[in-house]
Amino acid sequence: MKSSVSLFLALLSTSAFAEEAPKLYQSIGADFHAQVIVVPSQQANHYLLQFKGFEHDIDGQTRLYVKTWNSTNIEDGYHYRLAGSTKVNFRNNTKYTLQNGNHIPTFQVYLSEKSMTNMVYSGTADISSPQKLLTKYQARQGLTESKIAAKKQIQQAKSKFTTTCSTSLNIDIDWVNFENISAKTTPGMLSNYLHSLAQLCEIDKDYQAEIQSIDKLVVTPSSRPDENSVSRDGNKLVISLAKNAPNVSETSYTALIDVL
Repeated sequence: MKSSVSLFLALLSTSAFAEEAPKLYQSIGADFHAQVIVVPSQQANHYLLQFKGFEHDIDGQTRLYVKTWNSTNIEDGYHYRLAGSTKVNFRNNTKYTLQNGNHIPTFQVYLSEKSMTNMVYSGTADISSPQKLLTKYQARQGLTESKIAAKKQIQQAKSKFTTTCSTSLNIDIDWVNFENISAKTTPGMLSNYLHSLAQLCEIDKDYQAEIQSIDKLVVTPSSRPDENSVSRDGNKLVISLAKNAPNVSETSYTALIDVL
């Protein structure tokens, strides 16, 4: 039997991806050659964006964005907002550049601690791009092909957490209820939260002290199909996971900060 991730990939590749062609954008006027690939996701106005060549830590990342019009007037352009966040990395401000005597629309990429980069549409991306981007996105989410792989991934992340934070956690995962809702690999997302905890320990001693006061982590299915949540009860941290929650690498970090 195919895993839930395999079925999800197959469904997307035969539905949403067939409706809109993947797009490729190239940088102009920069001292580096950068690309952005944009492909539709399964939900209306949701797109996977992959960034390459920006000489920035976003390079190689594939993340989920929501396409939103800048105003009620569609002539004002649109932007892609990182799902689960207010961050905007890619924007159409209805500006133009002159190329070979023609006015060509430009698009702007905004990255932290880096000047804005102008881009132009250069055509349809490779036909294999949607499947490649989806696979990379799912891997970044922590979603694996099997429960065994998810357990291995969690153990590796736990080991790094223990070393970095100089503490240990008793992790209790409700595998039975995850399996009951056909989400047996969703606990793999926990690896992102463990990595985020380790990152907080590395950059802030006050956060590390708070994390060291936690000795139990409980992982349960989320009551919402597309939203994770984090809560704290004394020395216990409770993380609820949904397999369709977006951009777990980013949202796990901010959610943990809010409860520590």
